[in-house]
This record gives sequence, structure tokens and C-alpha cells, in this order.
Amino acid sequence: MRPFHVLLFLILVLALAIGTSAVWPKDGLPMTREWSLQFATLDELYTDEVTNELNLDSLLASYEIDFDSTAIKDSLRIAEIAYRQKMMRIQYPDTSLGLWSFFKKLNGRRRGVGKVRILHYGDSQIEGDRMTSVIRNKFQKEFGGSGPGYIAASPLVSSFSVDNKRSGNWNRYPVFGKQDSTLNHNHFGMYGVFSRFTPFPVMDTVYQDSIRTQITHENGVTRDTAFIPNPIVQKLLPNDSSVSAWIEISPSKIGYYSSRRYTRMSILFRNPDAPFSMTVTLSDSTEVQRNYPVNSAPQEYKQSFVKSPESIRLEFESISSPDIYGIRLENDFGIVMDNIPMRGSSGTYFGKINHTEMATQFANTNADLIVLQFGGNTVPYMTDEERVERYGKWFASQIRYLKRMNPNTDFVLIGPSDMSTKDGVNYVTYPLLPTIRDVLRTAALDNGCGFWDMFEVMGGKNSMPSWVAADPPLAAPDYVHFSRQGSRKIAELFFDALMKDYEDWKSR
Repeated sequence: MRPFHVLLFLILVLALAIGTSAVWPKDGLPMTREWSLQFATLDELYTDEVTNELNLDSLLASYEIDFDSTAIKDSLRIAEIAYRQKMMRIQYPDTSLGLWSFFKKLNGRRRGVGKVRILHYGDSQIEGDRMTSVIRNKFQKEFGGSGPGYIAASPLVSSFSVDNKRSGNWNRYPVFGKQDSTLNHNHFGMYGVFSRFTPFPVMDTVYQDSIRTQITHENGVTRDTAFIPNPIVQKLLPNDSSVSAWIEISPSKIGYYSSRRYTRMSILFRNPDAPFSMTVTLSDSTEVQRNYPVNSAPQEYKQSFVKSPESIRLEFESISSPDIYGIRLENDFGIVMDNIPMRGSSGTYFGKINHTEMATQFANTNADLIVLQFGGNTVPYMTDEERVERYGKWFASQIRYLKRMNPNTDFVLIGPSDMSTKDGVNYVTYPLLPTIRDVLRTAALDNGCGFWDMFEVMGGKNSMPSWVAADPPLAAPDYVHFSRQGSRKIAELFFDALMKDYEDWKSR
């Protein structure tokens, strides 16, 4: 093809594109209820506007320098650094003592006293122990302690800190998200999830009543089927054969050194339907077998080690699985930090969990700090400010609910990160995201909870594209989640904010 023909072809294509752009509807052509066919407008093709002018290197560097206004000549730079360093700090209610109780416990650890437990609840931004592992490692380096803390029996994604292998018959039941239709209770425990290796018992109502009549006749009392001894429970189950399952846990080779060492294990469970047996095998062939009768209350198996085992194998057998809340691996002293990810959750599920059971577990756990990290999952679905306000009030009620069960615990809420949606050819902040951040900050401060503004710490509006474009990338191509490097950076900034407040507390 001759050059003239190539040029003519390109001109025709360009003319067609410009003509199409000129007549194409601004909101696109609707194809289905969920999406429409978009075409860049002339304004978008020829605009000089840049939506991601953030100098990320300069922003992150401003958090690390010791701010001295006399050493900087540029007044605008002084104002910028002062603002950024203010934004990276945790905000507290005006009448609050901040994290006074938590810092007092940390100070005790400086003197080698006791154990400090932190619970980190969050959405998919903390999945796989990404952010939590960084914060935990820094705490354990600074104040002592080791171990990864809480591990779900059947996690949704693999953890950065622990290798978790298991048989293929485990099912996961979270309180959040789409509920399994066979789920017959709300005993999710303080971690909001449990796992089973058999389905829930299918009980026929007529047959159940006849069994209850027989129990009343023989024993003189009527008992709920959840407390019926094993022989009768067997009659209510689909089949009488026992089922076995296993979980094997070992330290992750890519995890932090402190997370690979632990001397204590706890297994949290309840078994309201049938007895079960559990065998614990350590890497040195130490084997312990336990048989548990029916019990509807939360229980805890504890075992200590002289040194960290290379692997822990748990084997279960029963005609009806116990509800396994999870496993804790930790030390007898120092910092313990539990990673509790809730993919898809907006943080408003706590009231759906059996109150008595959750309150008992919280009391036994005795957490010193609870970190809540939510808000991102509501962002794409908020269509007006009225809905945002309702969400803020709902979340405030969750904070009050948790504080009533943990009266001696300090709280910090981490707000949502910046998140981008496609607007023509640009990725821009979701329109209502700053408003969602505002109502969550109000919910926190009005209820005696600290607030860390992750949105502003990242750089504020339209900052996410710069995190995606960083080298190496600090955020994923979905313009929503952090990359591994980004998770580490934002976690380090949160830890730094905590430590600045701790140093201020010591000076006072």
C-alpha cells in the first residue's frame, strides 16, 4: 500500500472517530440495565485537564521527615507538609483521652509486663493478613511477642503469615454476604465466621416432635433438639456414618520471622449437635486425642509447646461437625494481633451475631485495642447522600454495640481508601466517597473512637491513579485494592501514626 493511501485511510478513520464522538450520547448507549456502551467525547480527547497530578514520591516523603518550618524556604511547601503531617495523625474526640488505656498497656510491655491483644477487623483490604501482618510485625519488634494470632479454619484466601492446608470437605459460614440456606443459627462468634466438615442436620418437624414427646416421657423434661444426647441426634441426621476431616498448619516461608514462632495454640469451637473427637499431632509426633460431648456453649482447647512446631495437624471425626471458629497461635507475652478479614462487608454485621456468645468470647479475649477498617464496600452502591447518612448512623450503632461488650478497650476506625471509577477516559474518585468518609469520621468521633483518614493519607481526591501508576505499583489495576507493596506502605503509615501518639502520651 502506498504512503498516500495509508495517510488517506488514517484521515478517514480519524474523521469517523471525531464524527462518532460528536453525535454519541454523553451517558452512552444503554445495552443492559447494568452497563452502557461508552465513547470518548471531543472534550475528553482534547482536554488539558489531568486528574492525577499527585507527586506520590513527594507525598510519602513528607510523612517521613522531621518537620521544621525554619529549614524550608518555600512557604507553600511548608503549608503542604504541615497539612500532610496533620492528616496522617489519628483524630480523636475533643473530650477524649485518646488511646490512653492501650498506651498504658504498651508501656507495661516496655517493662516486660503482660500480653497486649489487638483485633483488626476489616474488609478485603486486609485479606490474607496483608496490612495486619506489617503492623503486627512492627509491634512485635518494638514491644516483644510472636505468632500470627487468629487463623480461620477454612479461610477464603491464603494468608501471608501461615500455610493452611485442609481436607476438601470444609465449608465456610460467614455472618456477612450471601447466607447458606441450610444455616440454622446465628452463632458466628466474635470472628464472624465458622467452618464445618458436614452439612447441618436436616430435621423433620413431625419426627422431631415425636422424639421430644419420647424424651419427655422417659426423662420427665422436654429438651431442645440441640441438647439431645448422641443416640437420638443420630436418628435426626441424614445418615449414621461418621465423617472425618483435617487441617494442617505450618509457618509461611514468606511470612515475617516473628509470625513463625509461637508457643501456645487455642482452638475455638462449639458442638451443639453431636459429640466429636479431635486428634492433635505436632511435627515431633506428639499426639493428643480428645473426645468432646455435646455442648452448645463456646469452648476452647488449649495446648502449649516448648518450641514452635514445624507443623500442626488437627483431625476431626463426628457424625455432625462442630462449628470451628478458628485457631489462635501466639506467645505467652508481648503483642498478639488478630487479622479478621470480611470480604464484601460494610462493617454492619456485628448485631446479627448471637449476643451472649460474642460477649462471652470478647470477655475471655480481653482485647486492648480494636481496629475497624470498613467503608469501601459501600462506595460503589451509594447513590445519594441520604443513603450515606443512614449508613453512617448504622455504623455508629455498631461502634456503640462493640464498646458495650468491650468497656475497657480502646477503638480506632480506619476510613476507606480512595477508590476510582471510570469517567470517560479518566479514573476519578467515586462522587460520594468523601461523604462516606465524613459520616464514618462523625460516627467514630461521636462515639469515643479514634479515626484515621486513609483517604487523605493517600493524597485525597483522585490519588488512587498515582498509587496504581507507581513503580512498583502500590495499588492493583482495579483501582480499589492496594498491591502487596501498597498494603505494606499504608500499614507502616498507620503504625507510625500510632507511635507518634504513643510518644506524645509518654511525654504527657
